Amino acid sequence: MPLRGGIATQAAVGARNGAAMARRAYVLWIKPNRVDRVEEALASNQLILGWSEAEGLLDPNLDEDDFRRIVHDTYHADEPTKRKAGRAAPHLWRFIREMHADDLVLVPRHSGVYMARVLSGPSFFSPGKRSEDTAYRRSVEWLNGGKPFPRTAFGADLQARLKRQRDTSGEISEYLAELEKILDAGTSGGDWTAAEVGAVVADYRDMLLMELSGAAYSKTEHRRKLMGRVARSEGSIEFKHQNISAVLEETGQPWIRGYKPRHNFQASLVEAVGRIVLPALEAVLPLSVPEAGINPEEVFVPPPKPAEDAAETPAVARLARKIDQGERDRRNRALGTAGEEFVFRLELERLADIPRLAGAVRWVSRDEGDGHGYDIASYERDGREMFIEVKTTRGGIRTPFFLSSNEIAAADDYGDRYRLYRVFEYGPSPRVYRLTPPLRDSVELTPSVFKARPK
Repeated sequence: MPLRGGIATQAAVGARNGAAMARRAYVLWIKPNRVDRVEEALASNQLILGWSEAEGLLDPNLDEDDFRRIVHDTYHADEPTKRKAGRAAPHLWRFIREMHADDLVLVPRHSGVYMARVLSGPSFFSPGKRSEDTAYRRSVEWLNGGKPFPRTAFGADLQARLKRQRDTSGEISEYLAELEKILDAGTSGGDWTAAEVGAVVADYRDMLLMELSGAAYSKTEHRRKLMGRVARSEGSIEFKHQNISAVLEETGQPWIRGYKPRHNFQASLVEAVGRIVLPALEAVLPLSVPEAGINPEEVFVPPPKPAEDAAETPAVARLARKIDQGERDRRNRALGTAGEEFVFRLELERLADIPRLAGAVRWVSRDEGDGHGYDIASYERDGREMFIEVKTTRGGIRTPFFLSSNEIAAADDYGDRYRLYRVFEYGPSPRVYRLTPPLRDSVELTPSVFKARPK
């Protein structure tokens, strides 16, 4: 079984802790030397792995060949090949190098399956446990109150996968969405009460308002204070905060960057977000154009890719109809004007080293009025004229926007000279992605306004 990952330096080990890295899921049998150590793992809040005589594997400068060599020299020195070591080393590599904070780990035992969330911090070696062959360990939070899930809680495919799993460990990230749904269904410590949901949403609101204002705060301190008000673990509170981010993302609102959205949330959470967070955001979100210099290299980003797990739930659809972010942004001329001014200044900066082109950029919708089907007349760097329609939102990159029939017609008329600039996360640091005709190839167009005439 080949090892994955190649040479792992300290920088590479830390890279998976970044926000851009995806969560993973694993299965781990805790039976070093065929001795069941699950009770000890539960009591110590740790995952446990054997091969304890193979010391030195925590060195971040070791690559996969080094892992195999150490295991071979320790346990199979008489074997002319490294075949046996090659079967053991991948489990050590996975445990030490590939498991990272927030990953989920299933631990099968008898008829049930325990689930743990890996906590921050690297794996470690406990010398006092070497004689028991349980020295390699990782700190975790045991979910579901430390109780096993019945195997029937999992889908048939995952049940079969666990039944087939006879090696010490394996990656099962293809089942991650299923595992997160199980956790969010209320099985982890019981259903959240209305009071608990209200407390965690209010705490999120306070942190988000501080983040938007530029004030410093500690997410860890907020989570730990909440633990004194709700009977939940720190990890469960963090996961609920990520659920709140998902609600805000789906309704086109800003969310706390340190809490990556986790979807498949409960309907009661949607109601609480609409009641507690959204009115506060309406009162504070800025409309002024950022005063700091605009750097086009930092502003422009690629268009979003299709979301894998952000399908709109009925509860979110109802909330979205109430707030109707896109429609409100469309009617909010102040926000639209601010976005157009931002793009106007962005184009001036983008062409600053070509004065004759920068001097010819025009803010058409301001100076000549609406009706042209675009807002800004600008230029490519080679001198070709282009016509820019600006759509601005305070929400995230996936927030829907509205296009009029006149704007769609303009895109068709101007063809490759037409650009749609989608300004999102409008505030101190807006960003922009660009679309070109035919727009129907880039966006899903859904009728939302109908012309009615008496029969």
